[in-house]
Amino acid sequence: MKKITILLFILLLISGCGGSKELTAEDIQATISAGIEQTQLAGPTSTYTSVPTSTPTETPTSTSTNTPTVTYTPTITNTPTITNTSTITLTPTRTNTPTPTTAPYQFTQTAYVKTQDYMSKFEQVDWRDFNTYPDKYDGEFIKISCRVFNVISNEQFQCYHPGTYDPYFVLSLEEFDDIYDNSYLTIYGLGAGEHCGKNAYGAEICQPLVVAEFFVK
Repeated sequence: MKKITILLFILLLISGCGGSKELTAEDIQATISAGIEQTQLAGPTSTYTSVPTSTPTETPTSTSTNTPTVTYTPTITNTPTITNTSTITLTPTRTNTPTPTTAPYQFTQTAYVKTQDYMSKFEQVDWRDFNTYPDKYDGEFIKISCRVFNVISNEQFQCYHPGTYDPYFVLSLEEFDDIYDNSYLTIYGLGAGEHCGKNAYGAEICQPLVVAEFFVK
């Protein structure tokens, strides 16, 4: 009864921190007793007007006028214009303004790290040591393997250490509805010493008890 009183004190502390319901010594005792995973040019207008005119005139005065006039005005215009305006515009513009944002995977990574930090406080215990000296882990954060063999209620079940038939009790701080016989779990919780109760035949049965904060399938 003295150990049950100590367990009650531990459970009340855990319940106060986690917002879970209070557990009484009777709850624990009932657990023990009940039980022991988505374009044209116009055609040349050849206007050719041939007007033959022949008017012979005889004049006693012969006047001969021969004034050849030759006019040659060569005009050479050669104004070479070379325009070579080479324009090279090289204005490299580099825009590199990173805006720090948190990608979804970073949120996930952050949550993962926090979860790992939290889970690291639970110590993996040797089942032989746990079963033989349960009081050694009383009030300690422990991690322990489980093969369920008896679901007593949606808050209580019993486990064997895998590969053995050494049992222990688990009292969950949260209700569950997905644990069945032969489910394999890893329990994270507080060791609560050893507690005893009587089976249907009146024999006293003593088993280690773990108050589970959560478990992983």
